Amino acid sequence: DEKHQTSKLFPSKALWMMNLHLSFNRIKILEEGVFEATDNLTRLLLSHNNLTSVKNGSFRGAKHLNELDLSSNRLNVLPMDAFADIPQLQKLDLHHNMINSLPDNAFSVLVNLRTLDLRNNNLSTVTGGSFWGLSGLTTLDLSFNRLQSLPLHVFQKMSKLKVLKLYHNCLESLNEGLIPPKLFHQLNGISVVSSGNAL
Repeated sequence: DEKHQTSKLFPSKALWMMNLHLSFNRIKILEEGVFEATDNLTRLLLSHNNLTSVKNGSFRGAKHLNELDLSSNRLNVLPMDAFADIPQLQKLDLHHNMINSLPDNAFSVLVNLRTLDLRNNNLSTVTGGSFWGLSGLTTLDLSFNRLQSLPLHVFQKMSKLKVLKLYHNCLESLNEGLIPPKLFHQLNGISVVSSGNAL
């Protein structure tokens, strides 16, 4: 169904474009390299579409992108290198999708990411390496998922984390050492951890 795909949207250099709003359409596929001509794009909104996956290379060329909204789609899997071409990203919104797992290094290239929103997905587990590389992250929202447990030290490398939202999951316990003491004291949103869980 070619009319619902995105391919060669920008045949020439769109150097003037910094914000692109493609929300509330029926986009199903982001073809590889579709944003190659958007050198100065900093904000890309793709919420409320019908995206089921993100291909490696979909964001190639948008090297200055710092905000990406993929919320309210039908994403269920994130390829390991899905965001490899946008290392300057600071805000990634993935809420209200169908993501059920996160591979190791899913976000490892996003060293500048500050906010990651994964609420309202189908996450039942995360691995110890799901959040590797997110050393600059300040806000992580994992609320309204199906998490039953969290690996030890999963948040250990997040030295700048201030808000951690885990409410309305299926958590029954938190392992000692899950949140290092230094990190625990700087968290502003840690109180939400027990709300809606079986702790």
